[in-house]
Amino acid sequence: MPRPHRYTDDYQPGGHVFEFMIKTVGATYLLRPDDDINGIIAGEFAVALARFKDSVRAHELVCQSNHIHGLISAACQEAIEDFMEYFVGNLAVKVGGLRGWQGRVWNGRYSLSQVFPSAQRTRQRYLWAQGLPENLYASPSENPCVSSFKVWSVGKRTLKGVWYDGTAMCKAKVGWADPRRAEFGREVSIELHPLPIDEGKTKAELVALARGTAKALIEEHDARRAKAGVGVLGAKAMCAASPYDRPKETKRGRAAPLAYGTAAEVEDFEARHAAAGDKRDVLLMKLVRHPEIEAYPEKAAMPAELRASIRRANDLDRKVADVMARRGHPEAAEALRAATPKRRAWPVLPDPVAMPRGARRRRPRGQGSERRKEGEPRRVDRLRRRGRLLLRVGRGQRSRLALRLRPVGRRLVHRNVRCPVGGPVGAEGPAKQVIRLLIRPALEGDGEADAAPR
Repeated sequence: MPRPHRYTDDYQPGGHVFEFMIKTVGATYLLRPDDDINGIIAGEFAVALARFKDSVRAHELVCQSNHIHGLISAACQEAIEDFMEYFVGNLAVKVGGLRGWQGRVWNGRYSLSQVFPSAQRTRQRYLWAQGLPENLYASPSENPCVSSFKVWSVGKRTLKGVWYDGTAMCKAKVGWADPRRAEFGREVSIELHPLPIDEGKTKAELVALARGTAKALIEEHDARRAKAGVGVLGAKAMCAASPYDRPKETKRGRAAPLAYGTAAEVEDFEARHAAAGDKRDVLLMKLVRHPEIEAYPEKAAMPAELRASIRRANDLDRKVADVMARRGHPEAAEALRAATPKRRAWPVLPDPVAMPRGARRRRPRGQGSERRKEGEPRRVDRLRRRGRLLLRVGRGQRSRLALRLRPVGRRLVHRNVRCPVGGPVGAEGPAKQVIRLLIRPALEGDGEADAAPR
């Protein structure tokens, strides 16, 4: 049976929400939860988002021992394809190295479905309920795998992970079982965005939504288990399972639908999907060098096969142009580079909607306060006007110099130097250099009245 082509409503303002799912080969527990694998999954997802930050945003990420679910917003189909290729490809290499697995990690292609606003809440609830129908644990907060529910339920918006430089590890001949692996890792974080239907809600409202949904899920599945007379496996048993095992029974349902939404929305989407398939078959029959390639519809999603052919042709042209330039034909080389078919740029997602107070991320220290009114002088400016500056002398030292500079005539002279932690500091050596550096900024910060002689 041939696999269906992917189609999305591309190039729309704000992009669309998509749900992706990918399974491990044979449903094996290669993603069995532990600190290492959870950090690697979140780290690779964070690095992929940073690489495609202008075209892909994350809303939800929930993992199980043998598959991954996610809700993302993307600007176009090409951005999704390249994002997933980068994410699942790098993740497979590191999961295989960590587990000592020989062979492929994923069972096949990932499934992708467009989620209309009418179905976004239902799909979010489905992701948060992962593991409950299988009686793995009793609450979404007990999921030992990577789960964005744990973040939303406590009022946060970041998932932390670890990214390992696999290239540097190979050069240093450091394996995944080597304790020196920690030297090649760095902490990264995933920034989660509320769904479009939740934009504008405060932090308290988002927390209440997550906890209310969890309460309803717990009551629903507790009643189901009590009626069936079964219990839960528990997070400890999940973590104790072998990563090479697989479930005794697996669900073999239908393939993921093309879209989630109302019946009318899905029917219209399937009609556009069929029309795009006919157009795709015609376009793939054309050669990359055909003159009509310039008439490709600007708002139509370019198939991955066609984009790969254009990329290969571009690479070949660049190599030929380099050879021609080395042989003394620069004009011909430039003409060939100019004639090379360029890859179309992706549309950029608009800036996210500003969240109300209480739902924004805490500003890092040192970036100023939001309470300062526009036009109001900063505290540093006020101190300069009064001739005071508080400086830290040297990096890593605890001593501070409190300098008071008094204008005398057109020059600023040192009045006194105090060091609260250590003893008094003279006006020679480092203190003298600090005073010299302060003279010009203080003169610029003082007004004409302050600079007048007394």
